[in-house]
Amino acid sequence: MLYGARDPLHYRRLEAALAQFPNVDFPEVLWEQVGHHLFLLRSNSVTVPFPNVVIATDIEVWTRDHHYPLIQRILPALRLFQELP
Repeated sequence: MLYGARDPLHYRRLEAALAQFPNVDFPEVLWEQVGHHLFLLRSNSVTVPFPNVVIATDIEVWTRDHHYPLIQRILPALRLFQELP
């Protein structure tokens, strides 16, 4: 999230806001999966934001973000929560 800061003041405010939340360990094996997923997506000419790939690794995603169906085409194991009609 910090990479989205607009200026140094905004960065410090984001940093302070994020400090209120506990860190969740992200096991090394998941980082390896993220790297592999990024490779597969890029080698299939799919460009999506890095945080979306991290989120799409090893969890079910409930979103309307158009990037996730693109990711799922290359990574069919990605579970997307389906809303009832």
